Amino acid sequence: MQETRILSRINRQKLLSPASASPKHTKFHADVFTILSAFCLVFFVFARYNHTLQRTLDGAAAPIPEKEVCSMRNWFSRHPVSFMAFYLLFYLSAFHWLEVHIAVPDVLVHCHLDDLIPFCKYAIVPYFAWFLWIPFTLFYLLWKAPRADFWRLCLPLFAGMTIALACYVILPTGLDLRPYRVYGSDLFAQAVRMLYATDTPLNVCPSIHVFNSVTLMMAYYRSRIFETPGRRWMRPASAVLCMSIIASTVLLKQHSCIDVLLGILLAMALDTGMTALERSDARALQRL
Repeated sequence: MQETRILSRINRQKLLSPASASPKHTKFHADVFTILSAFCLVFFVFARYNHTLQRTLDGAAAPIPEKEVCSMRNWFSRHPVSFMAFYLLFYLSAFHWLEVHIAVPDVLVHCHLDDLIPFCKYAIVPYFAWFLWIPFTLFYLLWKAPRADFWRLCLPLFAGMTIALACYVILPTGLDLRPYRVYGSDLFAQAVRMLYATDTPLNVCPSIHVFNSVTLMMAYYRSRIFETPGRRWMRPASAVLCMSIIASTVLLKQHSCIDVLLGILLAMALDTGMTALERSDARALQRL
């Protein structure tokens, strides 16, 4: 244990050493405009879609006038899968850029509670389940629920992920919590080693894993299609999966408890803002 702590301290010193800094890290501020422009684009689409959301509260979207067919808003409303594909391309490109250009964090996120949480390799199961849960929920709502329920999840979800990317650019964060070595030849240990080899302990605060999980869970409890007897079980199942994914982020030492807290707060803030926006537009429509 003492040897592990010494090695961890040495790794931290190397990580923060100016000699270990990548030259690319000094240039990343020049591309802040790119990330923030994409951030503004997402909110522009969000605002443009807001009227469409109100028109689809009863299930099906209202007929689109001929003169609006070529507009970006209505093209995306007719092609939601393309909208998701475009955002996925943007997100993966932006995250790859961050991984390449930010080699040394400005802040190592840590709190005392992190030291009290043990490492657990079996937490890799719910951690990887996150990658399947997101597309499953999006496509399930797209095909089974009113279109408004799909956009009510999709837009805050993508907006929050973009906000997280912007946070990583403005204040690069990292972790020094991972164990020095993951022992074992079983499937779980191999999966953790593969995760550590492909995912650097950088760009961690707030946690996108946590933000997405909380946002997805709230969508299950908000959509009325899950009130039917055949789907009612999906609400508590989503809560269990959400809690499992959140726990996995700290048990695998992928995130600090601070990352978790800020991810939850971001999800709640965007959901509250979206709800307030819907109510204000509903009152505006009632006055007409």
